[in-house]
Amino acid sequence: MVVAEVDKELRYRWIENPHPDFDPAMVVGKRDDELTTPEDAMAIMLLKRSAFAAGAPISKTIVFQRADGTRPYTVFAYPIIERTGAIEALFTVGVPVPVKW
Repeated sequence: MVVAEVDKELRYRWIENPHPDFDPAMVVGKRDDELTTPEDAMAIMLLKRSAFAAGAPISKTIVFQRADGTRPYTVFAYPIIERTGAIEALFTVGVPVPVKW
């Protein structure tokens, strides 16, 4: 399971347990489109933008291409709401989907 927080510009504030293709220290401060292929970035960034726009949790299964093959994850994005009611950031969780044989 990958857990992370992104700000309103979709830049990672922190990340835990990323796929081995990613060094956590190199991820912080970057957006997905600066870290992965345009196709992979587009899908996850759309999910994050949708969660910010809706102001509510959202989830979707997204298939990513990684060095060790195709990896489907169900990604959950949860808005972090300030006391004023404004969305400060998103808490994201990526759960690997078991591959059926």
